[in-house]
Amino acid sequence: VHNDDDDRALTGDSAFMRSLSTRSSSEKLGPIKWPLLAWTLFGTALSIADGILTPAVSVTSAVAGISIAKPNVINSITPISIAFLIALFGAQRFGVHRLSLAFAPLTMIWLLLLGTTGIYNITKYPGIFRAFDPSRLVLFFVRTKQYDYLAGILLAVTGCEAVFANLGQFNKLSIRLGFSLFVYPMLVLAYLGQGARIITDGDAVMSNIFYSTIPGPVGGGLYWIVYVFAILATVR
Repeated sequence: VHNDDDDRALTGDSAFMRSLSTRSSSEKLGPIKWPLLAWTLFGTALSIADGILTPAVSVTSAVAGISIAKPNVINSITPISIAFLIALFGAQRFGVHRLSLAFAPLTMIWLLLLGTTGIYNITKYPGIFRAFDPSRLVLFFVRTKQYDYLAGILLAVTGCEAVFANLGQFNKLSIRLGFSLFVYPMLVLAYLGQGARIITDGDAVMSNIFYSTIPGPVGGGLYWIVYVFAILATVR
């Protein structure tokens, strides 16, 4: 008997129809279903591991910004990060949907801050738009042989578990539109701005590229605004 309560509230996906589709597909796979199962379990394990590690690393990175403006509290970064994580996971008992409702506007403001600071930094070196030329990436590795920088691509996939988690509240179309039309452009502007500042300021911003490239003085008004929203967006 199909129970309407099994349907996802906002995606419209039916648990009953998914089970029928899964059984049908499994019967067609034949002998290759066991290697596929092992591969699927391996991918699931990686996603779960990412979901465990990413919050800890992200929160610690966000909290570390305080050491740029207040170097004397550098030893307190780990305890502060642990306190934020305990508070975050403790609040989840009230329901993920309530947390999403509370943090969605904060995340939107956070992304707007990233985009606007990125635009400001781009004006320091508009030539950064040449980064869209893939041949420059190829030439960089040919000249420097520093292929270990490719490890940075990991940042492009961390957080992917959040996309799957959000499928419980939003449909695929809304996630695709939100990411393609808002999130991704803001992130591109932020990274272009940081690249522009690295070119113009060099070693002066390399200690902590994100916080060191915030417009204005270190410890100024905008710095602390970005710092607060960085923490809120990280623990969302």
